Amino acid sequence: MTALLNSGLLLPIPLSVQQQAQQFAARQLTPHQGVQVYLNTLAVWTVHRYLALMQIPTMLEQSESWQPGTQSLLGSADVWVPGWGRLECLALRPGQQQMMLPPEALVAQRFGLVGVEVGDRLDQATLLGFLPATPTLPTTVQRRALGSLDGLLTVLSTPPVTRLNNWLWQEFEQTWQAVSELLRSPTPAFALRSTPTRQRAKQLPWAILTLQLQALEPETEQPKTYQLDFQLHPLPSQAQLPTDLRLRVLTDQGEVFRELRVRSQDTLLQYTIQAQSQEQFTIEVALGDQKYQERFEM
Repeated sequence: MTALLNSGLLLPIPLSVQQQAQQFAARQLTPHQGVQVYLNTLAVWTVHRYLALMQIPTMLEQSESWQPGTQSLLGSADVWVPGWGRLECLALRPGQQQMMLPPEALVAQRFGLVGVEVGDRLDQATLLGFLPATPTLPTTVQRRALGSLDGLLTVLSTPPVTRLNNWLWQEFEQTWQAVSELLRSPTPAFALRSTPTRQRAKQLPWAILTLQLQALEPETEQPKTYQLDFQLHPLPSQAQLPTDLRLRVLTDQGEVFRELRVRSQDTLLQYTIQAQSQEQFTIEVALGDQKYQERFEM
């Protein structure tokens, strides 16, 4: 059951989730880390459960906060929402008025954050509200700064579209980061070109997706044609890409234009396409039956 309170939405936390949080906490090196991971786990599951009730899919197992190897190293509490990226879930105790945003959440961009008050008995939690991401997220978030959860539903009800024409004016969506923030060194395909280029990167659950945009000469040609170089790189914690990871290019009608598949021990998967102004297409990255899609408009 759920309860709608003046201060937010109350959700019960099943015993199985509490036991999962205890298991995660027991793996930490210090009691302080254990308590934080415990609360983070409850907060993340509560947001995951709320989105499930709203029929919005999440990939809980692909969230950094659900990975035993990164829970203590990465102090964030995120849930992965396909098509949008990571949503930060900040845990509060009753009476706590402000939340500290972990450094990892400031570096690896989130599309927003949700405040979650975990009850004293740890068997229920209240969703307090939503705060959309800004170019510079504050390190401290006040409880009163959180807006309605309706704001989160509004954001998620509109399919995300990456408008590449804005990139030409150095206007990037907040979910796309500078390549240097996610990759230690540039790749050969990102060498200097004779015409201006725009480069951005995004961390997915299984790999880092990079995109380089370049206008093809002559620039006076109408409609203008652009070259787009897509690449998949291993995550920082991995030496290779997952075998059978797939990269698909879909037309604006949803038909498969091209599919590429990672082979054993591959460290790079890349594909180049050309698109004209106002052309729309979708990039899909999938592993098994899980997939991530992003729509683009040139």
